[in-house]
Amino acid sequence: MVSDNTNQAPKWGEYSPENSTASQNSETGQVPTAPNQPPAYGQNPYAQPPAYGQPVYGQPPVYGQPPYGQPPYGQPPYGYGYVAPVRNMTPDKVVTIVLLALGVLATFGAYMTAMAMPQAMQEMYRQYGLGTYVAPEGMWLLQLGMVLSFVIPLLIAILWSVQRIKAKKFAFWVPITFAAIAFILFFMVMIALILNDPNLMDYIYYRSY
Repeated sequence: MVSDNTNQAPKWGEYSPENSTASQNSETGQVPTAPNQPPAYGQNPYAQPPAYGQPVYGQPPVYGQPPYGQPPYGQPPYGYGYVAPVRNMTPDKVVTIVLLALGVLATFGAYMTAMAMPQAMQEMYRQYGLGTYVAPEGMWLLQLGMVLSFVIPLLIAILWSVQRIKAKKFAFWVPITFAAIAFILFFMVMIALILNDPNLMDYIYYRSY
């Protein structure tokens, strides 16, 4: 009669040689350990176990822990932690508008000064005893240059200031910068008018000796 044990699968180490580790462990009474099994398909053999309190991938998180991709409770979402402060551009806008309005008044004053240059030159002739002032033929060009020295910088300042105000950028320095440029150009044209007068230059030249 054949025993029923023949149909059973042999146990690990049952038919191993006598000098093997399994037989030696059997003599000592220790249970032999199975060899390292290969990792299952899709698993990383070098993966480290998760730290204490961290959820395992593919399993629901521990109670009180946020799921993957979510910040802790009460914290803003990732990428939205910093909110840029909003600038209050109202004072800059008011100052810029006031400076541009002053630029318009200064342009009007430059126009009045340019138109009055012949009378101003006649007054200088009277003080120095030079007789009657006769305006040169290109006087209107000099007057036009004095006016444009304010008009052109003012237009550029207005356009640039509007663009910077719409872009929420500081614009108060734009009218100040172009006002300085306008005054420099204006006085350069005025000096050119005085230096081109021969009678006045002769008086200054002989008076210096």
